[in-house]
Amino acid sequence: MAIENTFLTATTECLPLAHFILANNQPETRSCLQIQTAPQANGLAAEMAELLKKDELLFVLARENSQLLGCLGCEFDRDSARGWLRGPLLTGGADFSLAETLLQQVLLHLPSEIQRVDAFIHSANPVTQAFYRQQGFQRIRAVYVYQASKANPMPPSAISPCITLQPQSQPDLAEQFCQLHDQIFPQVYISGHAILTQLDDTHRIELALQTGQVVGYCYHTADFNAQEGYIEYLGVAPAARGQGWGQKLLSSALNLHFNHFGLEQTSLTVDEENSNAQSLYERVGFRLETSGVNWRKELGEPA
Repeated sequence: MAIENTFLTATTECLPLAHFILANNQPETRSCLQIQTAPQANGLAAEMAELLKKDELLFVLARENSQLLGCLGCEFDRDSARGWLRGPLLTGGADFSLAETLLQQVLLHLPSEIQRVDAFIHSANPVTQAFYRQQGFQRIRAVYVYQASKANPMPPSAISPCITLQPQSQPDLAEQFCQLHDQIFPQVYISGHAILTQLDDTHRIELALQTGQVVGYCYHTADFNAQEGYIEYLGVAPAARGQGWGQKLLSSALNLHFNHFGLEQTSLTVDEENSNAQSLYERVGFRLETSGVNWRKELGEPA
């Protein structure tokens, strides 16, 4: 019987897909970093269902005789024109010609606004890396994924609360944050002003102030489905570096994640060659969890 490709359209399909992902995203030689966003099937299914409802997730599923053989998905953000691929994951008997078909379907059906897609593949998974290379993706960088756990508390001396930005009541500080973010990260996909539009109870910015001026910030998020927090951006003004602000900002974010939100762990990603940042993360309690390689394809201008 021919293999049938279908799209994930109903939230009720998310739990079976989550079980498939957990079963096939191992061992490390087959692992794709961004596809398993929660350690348990229920949390992963809830995260996918939420993205599906918001029309921010596309998944193509390959089946034969109703049996799932493979999947490849893409989380996307129209405002930033970017997508993040999830997979491909295949059962042991499937070959990568199936993965090529899945990728073609994903790229064909992505919203026209999406101009760039990234994949993050485990460093120990050369087969999937070779697949993306053959599909015209460019190797961008090697990354480390660090993780801090609620079960391993920070040193008490490291916990130093900072100010949580309230843009409506602190417009001057909000503008200073935007200027600092855009100065430190001029090439990233999201600007300081765009970050401000995302702020809510689970998307926050901690500020480090010196004589009333913003000298550092930490933009962090909380995912209750995954029971995990994320450090999205950490930045300190060049003139204020070496004074411990990075450690204070990270400690403040972790304190919120573990003691306010009750999350179990917090993760962040750092470039392999950024040894200074890695040392900082380790001082605050982060430990190296895994490593991966970022592959990227430019899709051109939107139609």
